[in-house]
Amino acid sequence: MGGTDPMRTPSAAGAVAIVLLAVVAAGCSDDADSSFVPHGEVGSPPPGNPETVDTVVDIETGRWRNDAMIPTLVEYLEARQSSMRERRIVPDMVETATFQWIQQQRLVIADAEDRGWTVPAEARMRVVGVEAGNADAVVRVCMWGPSVDFVDAKSGEPVRSQQRQWYPFDVKMVLAGDRWYVSAAAEGAFACEVGKG
Repeated sequence: MGGTDPMRTPSAAGAVAIVLLAVVAAGCSDDADSSFVPHGEVGSPPPGNPETVDTVVDIETGRWRNDAMIPTLVEYLEARQSSMRERRIVPDMVETATFQWIQQQRLVIADAEDRGWTVPAEARMRVVGVEAGNADAVVRVCMWGPSVDFVDAKSGEPVRSQQRQWYPFDVKMVLAGDRWYVSAAAEGAFACEVGKG
């Protein structure tokens, strides 16, 4: 992905938007404006907004489906995609991510909105590994570029030349009480499979 992170950087190569995970590192955009003010809120979607319907996130969890943090991760990834499309932090995102990470995502959402960007209605992701400790974990996620890269909100066209490949991300999660939360995400140092999404 050219060293950028779709979950945290609106100008990521191909403008990849996780959740993840941005899933996901620090705002490392080469043309990001650091003067914008975060906005967005938790609440009901505006009536008649076409960006609030039919967001579908297909997440293959494979042999990690029974790991304790995976249900939260899946919920987060779905919520992040919806948040990007609705241009606000949806309630499920608040319940699945740390406060600090949500604030980072507010900046990404605000910047994407200012640029007239959104993400596709359908996203494809795969969990390809889990490294878990007692109170933290790193989940390796591969995201299909064309399904998570930023697109123009009006035309639906990619905002950058589209890379038809899987992007690797490390999603950091923390355990608080009996609940897992996404706390960060960054480009992973592992390889995703090559081929069609």
